[in-house]
Amino acid sequence: MRVQFLAPFGQCKKQTVQRRLLPLARALAARGHVVELLIPPWDCPQEGGRVQRAGDVRVRSLASGSGAGGVYPLLGRTMAAAVRAFAPDRLIVSKGLGYAGRAMRIWLARGGRAVLDVDDLEDERGWGAQRNGLLRRALARQERRLARDATGVMAASRFLAEDVRARHPEQRILTLPNGLNRASERARVERNGRVALLLTRGHDVAADRLTAVWRAVLDQVPDAELMVAGGWSDAPANLPRATFRGWLDGVELAHAIRGAALCFFLPEDKPLLRAKSPARLLDCLAQGLPVVTPDVGEYGALARTAGGAVVANDGDLVSWAAKLLRSPELRAAQSQQVWRLAEAMSWSRRAADLDVWLNDLF
Repeated sequence: MRVQFLAPFGQCKKQTVQRRLLPLARALAARGHVVELLIPPWDCPQEGGRVQRAGDVRVRSLASGSGAGGVYPLLGRTMAAAVRAFAPDRLIVSKGLGYAGRAMRIWLARGGRAVLDVDDLEDERGWGAQRNGLLRRALARQERRLARDATGVMAASRFLAEDVRARHPEQRILTLPNGLNRASERARVERNGRVALLLTRGHDVAADRLTAVWRAVLDQVPDAELMVAGGWSDAPANLPRATFRGWLDGVELAHAIRGAALCFFLPEDKPLLRAKSPARLLDCLAQGLPVVTPDVGEYGALARTAGGAVVANDGDLVSWAAKLLRSPELRAAQSQQVWRLAEAMSWSRRAADLDVWLNDLF
């Protein structure tokens, strides 16, 4: 089977290609399919024209072509021509926004069939709130019409699946959260110091809430330390016994995870966060790091699948974090359980589920 993924943007600024499309494409290729990932590098023109191999996947970045003010009027048609040249048996389009969405529309108009992959909330309840009104409405309309006309829709969370179903009740939908590649052995968290890790992009946690939670943890475990990793321009000042590491990725991120006693998350209960499939939580599960999180969207669903601590309120979160920090034995038991159960969320399992669904769909 020939499978082609269309990315909405390049790899140099955002995470969708690296954290969802590429690992899913590689896992499908490992099942014997011919897979290409096609990228329109309008936001990363330095990638234009590059063809690489990522395992058995061909990753192809189109030349962005001429444009003014960041607008490339022919790029959507160029993508559509590349789709026709590849002649996929299965076309999977990420987000359905901008140039990739335009290419999908052209493909459908020519009688092709395609799957739309929605992995974030892009309208005014989510990332669309950061766009100007005209662009927000245009992109929301583009995504919703493609969700209506697609052969099927993949959704990275139950929230997104339900959102699509509410608008298009006859649409065929697969809920496919992000996956993980499990470490070869679990982190020996019982040997680590009393370090609590918080992974955040800033928009997912309120500074005053974190301050209250962390001070409550210190009341019970005075020698605990907090390591905050991620991009957060409005991080709370003077947070006691806290270190801010900035954005970590790759080896640095794995090292931070494997050196902690636990990771806790504090997602606000709002549509943007209920809709997402938190890759950083999966990073923790992949290493066998105990996780504590409120029951918000996929934060709760993914943690619960791996036997993590899913709590009803901040008081319970503080209690769980304090118990794990104080007890190496409890950390070891949680780590073993999390690392063992995390295999159910591997990218190979996600690809197997997608493979079956695609065969039924087409």
